[in-house]
Amino acid sequence: MYADAFASPLAPQASPRVSNSVSESVIFALVLGSMLYQMSLCFINTVAFGVSASLVILVELFIYLGCLWCLRREVPHYLGAFILLTAINLLLLSLLRGYLDPKPFRDMMIVILFFWLGWVYGSVRLVNKLIAVSLVLAILMGAFEWLALDTYVKFFHTFSYFANQSGIGAGGSGAIFEDQALTLNGFRPEGIGRTILPWVFGSHRISSFFLEPISLGNYATLVLAWSLAHWRPGERQYLWFMAGCGLLIAYADSRFGLVVSGLLLATRFLVPRCLLPAFSLAPWLMATLVLIYAVYFFHGTYSDSFVGRLTRTGFFLGEFSVRDLLGAQSPLKNYGDMGYAYVVSRFGLLFCLLGWFWLWRLPLSGLPAERFRAMACLYMTLILSISGTSLFALKSAGLLWFMFGSLLACAAHSSSAQSASVSKDANP
Repeated sequence: MYADAFASPLAPQASPRVSNSVSESVIFALVLGSMLYQMSLCFINTVAFGVSASLVILVELFIYLGCLWCLRREVPHYLGAFILLTAINLLLLSLLRGYLDPKPFRDMMIVILFFWLGWVYGSVRLVNKLIAVSLVLAILMGAFEWLALDTYVKFFHTFSYFANQSGIGAGGSGAIFEDQALTLNGFRPEGIGRTILPWVFGSHRISSFFLEPISLGNYATLVLAWSLAHWRPGERQYLWFMAGCGLLIAYADSRFGLVVSGLLLATRFLVPRCLLPAFSLAPWLMATLVLIYAVYFFHGTYSDSFVGRLTRTGFFLGEFSVRDLLGAQSPLKNYGDMGYAYVVSRFGLLFCLLGWFWLWRLPLSGLPAERFRAMACLYMTLILSISGTSLFALKSAGLLWFMFGSLLACAAHSSSAQSASVSKDANP
């Protein structure tokens, strides 16, 4: 009944699953590869030769081409229309700006391709398999980094890997201390210190195969949302997933993960089903509150904290002109940790509204799917509050949109099975 309430001409309709032309192992390898490719390139950079930003882009391109090859025979009409609308929007904005920025195209490519891949080939069982394997790898790699750091950096010198790509800190000029081998956020500076288990991990923030502690915390938060949404009393698998997420959040000293975990738990156990659609208002409410607070109530000085980042985002949103809101800003500014300013300036407010509306019109089936959508939207709302581009990082974004696509696949499969059952009953 809930899925029917969301049905509309704009929503994807139930469709038979695609032919088994691509094996599940290929899909598994593609999604897992989207999480592991940075670690593989870092290993090459450390033991073989320097990896440039161009090589990273090339590897990402091969992942996207792999997705397209798997999907070459299945183009749902509604998704084809959305792809066309996205391309027209981005090309039109490029014309208005007077130049082409490839970053928004790449961001939307991740969303579309991995959602598409999940809808055609995904399932809850496949997502659980991906989570189980990636969780074990993340925990083991994290333990290796924690317990044998000197050996770890001989194979994964993350500081030089990112320095080779951006040029920032090349030659050690941007290091906090001499011979630094981990990324700058791989340690909590003196005076701030760790929040989670400082007597166990010291100032070290573990990154595991994600190479950055922020990415590890984001991944753990997503997996926790999936596990909480699907857990039912008596199911041990999701309890193990949740325990692994807690360990990874502790590894990374992810304050974001710690805060969002509490909100996810409250959503799971305190929010009734009838109120889950209210989460569709979350990002717009957050952006409005941030804007009002920054313009009318903030009178202090900026600090690099959660409140400080929100305040700075509010200031920039308050300065947006109509042209900026439409996404026609030229030249595009670097909004750093201001996610709301980033998405509005890159895609335009109208497209953001349409995309969010489309997400909430997806005819997902069952309470676990509805819970996950609400929790994932809460995750997106909060990550846009403190980070500019983390929502579109392939290491975690590919998994997020594959999850969404897989849930839609389950809804379509369930609808098809139900229709077949009704037809059989009507024509015995």
